[in-house]
Amino acid sequence: MRLCIYGTDKRSECLRQIASERGYLLTDIRPDAVVLPLPRAKLSDVKRMFPKGQIFICGTADDAFTKEARQNHWLLHPVLADETFQQANAQLTAEAALYKAMAREKGALCKKKCMVIGYGRIGRALVSMLRGLGCKTRVAARRAETRREAGEGSIAMNEIENAIGQMDWIFNTVPSPVILTDALKNMKEGATVMELASPPYGLDMAEAERLGVQVQLEGGLPGRYCPRDAAEAWMEYIERSVGK
Repeated sequence: MRLCIYGTDKRSECLRQIASERGYLLTDIRPDAVVLPLPRAKLSDVKRMFPKGQIFICGTADDAFTKEARQNHWLLHPVLADETFQQANAQLTAEAALYKAMAREKGALCKKKCMVIGYGRIGRALVSMLRGLGCKTRVAARRAETRREAGEGSIAMNEIENAIGQMDWIFNTVPSPVILTDALKNMKEGATVMELASPPYGLDMAEAERLGVQVQLEGGLPGRYCPRDAAEAWMEYIERSVGK
């Protein structure tokens, strides 16, 4: 198969290496599939026009790219809609988040009190790892059945304000405002929010800065922390979706 792989980040570089190792021809001349950088494909990513029926592998696509694809009858394969890829990506994200937290602490996390906001794929993986380390970990989630699944100590989103003052680490996975101003005011001195969600994030960054809250922005962790593993998960999706 002939692949054209865009992107200059480490994950894209590793993807090119893996594809070459597996016998794919890397070319921008009549490729069978074009691989665009994660997470979101933009029309500006495409440097030239491609023929009708061209296959594109992307994370998600913005409105302009989706419209162009429809008009040109391009075939989009969004990796971020694939459950197998998302599960693998969640595990890598959670592991990287712990690594980043330990690096900031310059020591162990096992005695820290942690809150994970959101209990999707990343939240589940992160809670499992934190509890495995011995951290006292609470989950904040919207749905009652999700809180039951998350276990003892789980709270509703509207309880974050009261519970957050006990926490040393808050890991947010929800891409919408859930840590409001009163919650930020209640945070204990030295506590850190690790933001794992995409914009608009789970808190007001300007307000957090004004209040002196420590926020660690850590989007796209797999591609930065373990690019080879992230690229392997990406390559496996390509092979599942468009073949070898």
